[in-house]
Amino acid sequence: MKILFIHNTAMWYRIPFFKKLNELFEIKYFFTDFNIIGDVYAESYKDAIKEMEGLDYKISGSIFDLAKELLKADYDLVVGGSWDNIPELVKTMIIYAIAKLRGKKILLFREDWDWGFSTKRKLINPLVKIFSKLADAIVVPGTIHKKYYEKLTKSEKIFIMPNATHIKIKNNNIKGDFNKKIVLYVGRLVKRKGVDYLIKAFGVLDDPESSLVIVGYGDEEENLKKLVEELKIDNVFFAGKASQDEICTYYLMANVVVVPSITFKIGDPWVFVLNEAMQCGKPVIATEAVGGAYNLIRDGVNGFMVPERDVEALALSIKKILDDPDLERRMGDASRKIINDGFTYDHMVEGFNAAVRYICEE
Repeated sequence: MKILFIHNTAMWYRIPFFKKLNELFEIKYFFTDFNIIGDVYAESYKDAIKEMEGLDYKISGSIFDLAKELLKADYDLVVGGSWDNIPELVKTMIIYAIAKLRGKKILLFREDWDWGFSTKRKLINPLVKIFSKLADAIVVPGTIHKKYYEKLTKSEKIFIMPNATHIKIKNNNIKGDFNKKIVLYVGRLVKRKGVDYLIKAFGVLDDPESSLVIVGYGDEEENLKKLVEELKIDNVFFAGKASQDEICTYYLMANVVVVPSITFKIGDPWVFVLNEAMQCGKPVIATEAVGGAYNLIRDGVNGFMVPERDVEALALSIKKILDDPDLERRMGDASRKIINDGFTYDHMVEGFNAAVRYICEE
């Protein structure tokens, strides 16, 4: 089968998946917003290009280039679809129009779930339902995402393709810089990530033997630093931007990794920090606003899920892990096993193949 795979960019955690598909199919990738890799995630454009050696791909934000590719390329199946902003919505309409005109199959690849939608999003929901019904199959990363799309179209054409990531585990032991138990946050410092609630929860702990380490950067950084000062909380460290190798070191030194996201316009579709922390054998805590938590966290087994914006529940969950080294170890072991048993690139490919088989049989 010949595939045209349309995606916004090539994040480091997607490239191994793209390469595996390249071994199985005649596939071309078309990236519509490649710069997001630097603008949002501060990753190197050049590094991504280097990693994609051996793949057939094109990078262009032009709607005309996209339309030309869809009209002239030789493919049986087009993968893609997005409506996170108006330009992406327009591109998706073009994908559907041309693919249907040419009699090509469409595999919709989305990470939405029922997080409660803004007025703007509600306005396009009728289109989302149309896209879902017209797609020949849909791949989503988890059960909560599947439940959402089951409200829009028939269940049998929706397949779970679990998200996977890879992280190079290098122990560069920098724990001596902190010499305390570590509560770790990794991610952007923006409103939706809920880091202010984590800071407040750490303040509730009032534990001089623990440190909160915040790795990342973003628009909320100064506000978060002011919050730490206002609450007079000690042992909060802002580590700034970190490379993937450095982030791995932070994971390894952590006692628990926390993802405190809130619903702000949207929820968090997945959050790969959970995959990475669990791959490193760490207990994880996430809020109910994190899509990936519903599949990755077994409550009380490898971590805890807590209601969003609930400072007390967040503090209590952190305390349970920090106060019980044996629980921390068991949870860390369980985290690693969960990843190995269900969230590798091979599992992603299995989900993709299941959707393709369904399309071929139909």
